[in-house]
Amino acid sequence: MKKHCPSRREMPMPRVAVLVTGLLTLAVTTHPQPTVQDRWLAGRYYRLGTSRGELLGRWEMSMADSVWTSQYVSVNDSVAVQDTLRWDGDRIAVYAYERYASGERSRVVRRAEGLEYTMELAGKRSTAWRSADSLFLAGPMIVPFVQGHWEELVGGKTLRFQYGVLDQRRAFRFEIAVDPKHPANSHDATVFKMKASSFIVRRFVAPIHLVYGRREREIRAVLGRSLVVERRGGDIRPVDAELVIEERLPRVDEAP
Repeated sequence: MKKHCPSRREMPMPRVAVLVTGLLTLAVTTHPQPTVQDRWLAGRYYRLGTSRGELLGRWEMSMADSVWTSQYVSVNDSVAVQDTLRWDGDRIAVYAYERYASGERSRVVRRAEGLEYTMELAGKRSTAWRSADSLFLAGPMIVPFVQGHWEELVGGKTLRFQYGVLDQRRAFRFEIAVDPKHPANSHDATVFKMKASSFIVRRFVAPIHLVYGRREREIRAVLGRSLVVERRGGDIRPVDAELVIEERLPRVDEAP
């Protein structure tokens, strides 16, 4: 079913003091005037490996206080994925998404007893409880994590953490470090590689690369497995994409 894609006018501007990322440019003529703390990010996503030749759609993210929301919109203007991250201080409270191509709705909630994973798919609901690692990330939390550990990472350190994979209803151990050999590195851009720590998991999960500006430390692009899935024949398959940030409010030179 085709979802209505809200226009920029229908989406309230966020209020947040954190620097994060996003990707996707929307066809709009005006934007509400942002306050000093407003964050809105937009860009486009392409099929990975096509040198940005196959446009898959657009993406935008807004951050309002402790709630971040984003959506992927396909080239036919239907919403492919929507996700929401709710923060509890600097930790996750809830992360949830809905994939419209497959009908999957998944979420992870931090509770006193641990992490509760829930997935709804094809009329069935499954739940799993896992222990809560003190260093647990999910969804876009990796972006401010890199920014918060910038000096350590560019100094050559590898950082490890648990990353929630909601459709598996569990977390896997991942690690991130600078990737000096990636071609997207330049005099003003640094590339970080996030990969599974386990050799076995790496056989099934390719690395994700995050490109940041060196001066402003803002993310510019993400290359790798995305939240988007697509139907091919009778199968649902994940989409590897290159998300490129094209617009942000306020601009980097206006941000506090």
